[in-house]
Amino acid sequence: MKRRGKGEGSISKRASGYFQASYTGSDGRRYYLQGRTRTEAREKLHAALRDKALGVFVAGNSQTISTFLATWLRGSEAPRTYERYAGQIRLHVVPYLGDVPIRKLTPQHLSELYAQLTLSPASIAHLHRVLRSALAEALR
Repeated sequence: MKRRGKGEGSISKRASGYFQASYTGSDGRRYYLQGRTRTEAREKLHAALRDKALGVFVAGNSQTISTFLATWLRGSEAPRTYERYAGQIRLHVVPYLGDVPIRKLTPQHLSELYAQLTLSPASIAHLHRVLRSALAEALR
């Protein structure tokens, strides 16, 4: 039997009858996917590995807004852009939303954040654009 190479993931049958695929994400954590059949689990695994190869960030179930944004910022291309975005996130987003799991973030959270900020409308609009860009990446 041929073994898979490092980072190619694995598929095994669970006691529940489902098949479980697992792989190591680009952040070094282990991720698990389930399927009713081996084929379904394999397809999910291939899709996840394809996303990993394309550089699409995969957020875990318990990942908070602050950890996601820190990871997202590392992909910023220009140093000045990184400094500005990092400052806005550190000063305005993390104190209010840092502990919220990313999968539980709602539009209501963002509305409350913007209402609590004592910034000019232009600064709030810029912060909104930064968050919109980051959260669009999270959805992908």
